[in-house]
Amino acid sequence: MKRNAFEHEKEIRILYRIDRDSIDRTKVVEKFMIDPNDFIDDILLDPRIDEQTENLYRQIIKLLGFNGNIYKSTLYLLEPVKISMY
Repeated sequence: MKRNAFEHEKEIRILYRIDRDSIDRTKVVEKFMIDPNDFIDDILLDPRIDEQTENLYRQIIKLLGFNGNIYKSTLYLLEPVKISMY
């Protein structure tokens, strides 16, 4: 369940459970044969990251095979307000 403010995200999380006794403790990462393009429409990056980090994330995501759109959130984007004192 998500809070109302985040309902639009339509986020899912994948949980993977295995028998504790069968864990290969030499593995750092468990790999799954899935195509992200089958279930991810687009990716929204954190609005607080700098441009260099944003570009790095975009490159990595594309190299991993994602073909969809990658956006940077405008959540904290503020338009300057001009206030006249006279």
